Amino acid sequence: MGDQAAGAYDRVMSDSDAQQKTEQGLTRLQQGDYNGADRFLREALRASPNHLAALQLLGNVCHARGNSAEAVSLFAKALAVSPDDSATRFNQALAFAALSRHGEAVAAFDRVLSLMPADADAWFARGASLANLRQYAAAVESYKSALKLNPARVEIYENLAAAHLQLDQPEAALDASERALALAPDGARALFFRGAALLTLNQSEAASAALERAMLRAAKLGDARPIYEGRSIDEAGRAMRATALAQQGEFEAAAGLIDEVLKDYPNIVDHWIVRGSIQTLANQWDLAIASYDKALALAPAAHKARFGRATLYMAGGDFDSAQADFAARLDFPKSHHCRASKAPVWTGRDLRRAHPGAGRARLWRSVSVLPLCADAGASRR
Repeated sequence: MGDQAAGAYDRVMSDSDAQQKTEQGLTRLQQGDYNGADRFLREALRASPNHLAALQLLGNVCHARGNSAEAVSLFAKALAVSPDDSATRFNQALAFAALSRHGEAVAAFDRVLSLMPADADAWFARGASLANLRQYAAAVESYKSALKLNPARVEIYENLAAAHLQLDQPEAALDASERALALAPDGARALFFRGAALLTLNQSEAASAALERAMLRAAKLGDARPIYEGRSIDEAGRAMRATALAQQGEFEAAAGLIDEVLKDYPNIVDHWIVRGSIQTLANQWDLAIASYDKALALAPAAHKARFGRATLYMAGGDFDSAQADFAARLDFPKSHHCRASKAPVWTGRDLRRAHPGAGRARLWRSVSVLPLCADAGASRR
């Protein structure tokens, strides 16, 4: 056998071996055996480094196990082999999102949508990444595009409500949350967003009821995932209920509730601000100033705390201190947020197949994202 023929024979045998190992890896993946899938798929790539299905499936395995950096690299190799494979590009976008590389995720989702404009999942996940980039208006439009294609998806309405809240559009947020509740009446997250919207609209009694239902439902489900400013439904819901109680004039109950929250989370700026606002409404101005002092000790750029304290100084006749607070407030960018960690809202998504004939399975991957926006979900194969 000549050298050229021998080389061709070796390549055929390598490809055959790689295909066999890939099929074994796929079987292990469908069984939930990530270790076995990883082992067989890496053996496949040792036999044939550019084997498309092995690259795609190993990328899915890495992403599902939390190694999204390697997943991005594997998907890039797969795309070098097949640039227009929409499933691989979708999966790479999810891996970018898991790494908080949301600009790259949006670009990848845009490429998916150029190939498959009717892909509701891509519109949804694109909206999540846009929300991570604080591009809430664009996120709203992306969610609306997803809903045109899949109007029965509860999580899209929930994330749409969240984006509207960030845009200070409580009426639209209320509508979106109620549409979610029409599909799933006991949805803890939809109940939470409904409560937040009602609170913004000063409908404190209805807000308090919705938030209480959200907390009870989340407790029953054991759902402690972050939903707002990095906080769980229980933490954020209790703080919001305290505000609602204060709006109803129940200052003692409101103060007791926010103090309970502060025992559990003493270093959260927003909780001290809520405490200060409750004490202000109760005419406990000295206590309110002390609460705002604590908030500002934690975050000097907390605008609401500085404004609240300045207002109290002015009302008490201490104009010099008030002027100092107002002046200091102008020294910080208005976009400053008191807390850096932000909130994912879960979606969950089917793996998109990149291997012909692959069985349908689900891998769940929680992805941290910014305020009130969607989890990027799971990969496709």
